[in-house]
Amino acid sequence: MTLPLAPPAKLTDCELLRTLSARTWSDVRDGAYADVVVGEESITDYLLLDLRRHAQSMSYLQKWSRHQEGRRTGADWDWWFVRPDLSAGVGLRIQAKRLDFFTQRFEHFDHHNRTGRQIDMLEGSALAAGLHALYCLYLATDRVPAVAGRGACGSYALDEPRPDWAADPLALYGCSLSVPGVVRPQLNAGDYSLDPLWPHLLPLSCLTCCTMWGGDLLARVDAAAGSLAVR
Repeated sequence: MTLPLAPPAKLTDCELLRTLSARTWSDVRDGAYADVVVGEESITDYLLLDLRRHAQSMSYLQKWSRHQEGRRTGADWDWWFVRPDLSAGVGLRIQAKRLDFFTQRFEHFDHHNRTGRQIDMLEGSALAAGLHALYCLYLATDRVPAVAGRGACGSYALDEPRPDWAADPLALYGCSLSVPGVVRPQLNAGDYSLDPLWPHLLPLSCLTCCTMWGGDLLARVDAAAGSLAVR
């Protein structure tokens, strides 16, 4: 099922992120077969636009320009979840990477420029700003992974109906989270493939859908991001 460009209005944040992830999965897969490859920046733009349009929770999105990404942040965007009274927040600094569907590799995974290595800038700038440093991986595959990702992060809210596209649960991984501590060993080994990452991936929707960490939204987002740290 190919999803419409924009999700329907009035989705909960849980269903919104699941829908956007499934749309990304379809775009990566269908774009490859149709020879109309949807670029990483386009996926990011539509993702952020639809989050701005439809997200119900208090959050703030800061998209970084190419110059800012290359010189200051090493990231495509920041995402802050905040309490309605603005008394507290949890921030994520995110670098996006798109998988090549046919090669199953992230072809531009280890980016360098005159300022240095992108992963170092992402990690260092996030640490200095008190944010979680994350990768958001846009992906799709027609291969069944040998090891499933970390989707079992607690039940989804019981009042969330399972949408039709979720008959393929892997579609939830269309937008997947990882961290520099997982990515760095692969970059150092020159391995840009998806397969070694699967056991460590967390669906983006787990930021708002998962219940096992308890607490309010900020606590769950903080716990979900922190769960990806290499131990």
